[in-house]
Amino acid sequence: DESFFKPYYDILPKTLSNIPIFWSEEELDYLKGSYLLSQIADRMDAITDDYYSICQVAPQLEEIATLEEFQWARMCVCSRNFGLQIDGHRTSALVPHADMLNHHRPRETKWSFDDELQAFTITTLQPILAGAEVYDSYGQKCNHRFLLNYGFAVEDNRELDGFCPNEVPIELSIPYDDPLYSARYEFWTRGEGDGSSSGVNFSSAHANHALSSVMGVAAGRSTNNNESSHTTETVVELTPPSTNTNDSTAVADHAPNEAPRGTRAMSMGSEESASSVKRVRVCVSNNENTRILFSMLRVLAANEEDLKAMSTAPTLPFGDSGCSAYLSRALRGYTAANPDSTAFVTMQHAAFYRTCRDIRNPISLQNEKAAMQLLLTVVASALEAYPCSLPQDVTDLMDMVTYPKYSNKRHAKIQVRGEKEVLHHFAHVAQTVLEVIEIIEREMAVESGERSATGGSSTPGFHAVIHSMEDDDDLHFTILRYCTDVLGALRKDAIQNIRREQDPLLTRNT
Repeated sequence: DESFFKPYYDILPKTLSNIPIFWSEEELDYLKGSYLLSQIADRMDAITDDYYSICQVAPQLEEIATLEEFQWARMCVCSRNFGLQIDGHRTSALVPHADMLNHHRPRETKWSFDDELQAFTITTLQPILAGAEVYDSYGQKCNHRFLLNYGFAVEDNRELDGFCPNEVPIELSIPYDDPLYSARYEFWTRGEGDGSSSGVNFSSAHANHALSSVMGVAAGRSTNNNESSHTTETVVELTPPSTNTNDSTAVADHAPNEAPRGTRAMSMGSEESASSVKRVRVCVSNNENTRILFSMLRVLAANEEDLKAMSTAPTLPFGDSGCSAYLSRALRGYTAANPDSTAFVTMQHAAFYRTCRDIRNPISLQNEKAAMQLLLTVVASALEAYPCSLPQDVTDLMDMVTYPKYSNKRHAKIQVRGEKEVLHHFAHVAQTVLEVIEIIEREMAVESGERSATGGSSTPGFHAVIHSMEDDDDLHFTILRYCTDVLGALRKDAIQNIRREQDPLLTRNT
């Protein structure tokens, strides 16, 4: 009652029923099939663990706030604070009135701390009509972040250029009945547990942080914290495998000090393969996470020969693309073609070796085909976890009576719709790629003399198909680029190899 900030604390919302950790079981059921349910449970577990950890080192907290009050205070901080730089020091703070601004993209205001004025300032970036609502931008984020941290989902979460940051986590694992399980698992887990992992220990250190960041709200005094909810967040690419659903070392895909999620997973493969599960968040984009996803798919789909090539080929600190096979091997220090040779073994100890995230270029047409078939299976399994289809979600959101604006039910529906849109995109990627690969295989059969060219004269070839794809305005540009660049290069290599086998002179002249 004596705190200088008591008037501010008094006007904070008494309940936060829009934030998912406070939803009822019925409301949470609207998210069935979504990995967000695991994140909500993990957020609850983390806050609860923080509360009791703090009570062990600061028993007075139990006299100040119950667990429920601590949860409320924690989410007030998480949903309302601003990351600031004050007198050259990075910090964060709750800012009365500024925390009332709603989110809008593109941003029309910017905020900062003015060292000369010693005040928090908000500056408009464009004219705003008198009487119009003033917005803040919470950043370019996936809807799961908006919903988990702020309690809302954006109906049309797109940037001006059409990019949608909505993501879905895709899980991949090695089935235990894989005949290459041991070799694949060794490569699959390479680089983990050697100091290169980005795992976060969230036990005592986090408890100390939580004490400083929340007790001010719960007890009525000012604090500094680093749960900067109004800053741009980056996406962690994948999660290390774990069989512990409350793993304290799990990598978090959140802002620096949001509560971490564990490794509870919606099954997209064998339930027995939880120890080899990796998770990567992807959106409709050819970004780093998409490349990591494709890399891991290539590893899982690799036959014995391809897997050996992947797992024993070192990655150079410099590029060697465009070199002949001989020069490439020379650059790597090989003097023999045999990977069991002394030169190869010696080179292993001095080279930078690949992990399952580093197979960024296709291995072969066969491997790429198997990888896309696996992607189709994974996506189909993920979509089966939802109780209804994407078209049903679209129809439901047109019903403003059953799904009222700003209701938890509507926000949940927006979230799962966004996840399914991403999954359908990757299903379309895989299906389109497989269709183009089928055309390339037909051309290869003609080239090798296994099939007559006249028999397929009415069937369009690779270049004709690519040309028709270029005219398709509904086809996402990432699919076109993949088919043109990646499959085009594989096709060229495959046909050249066939011609070399048919004409030994070509081999001697290359």
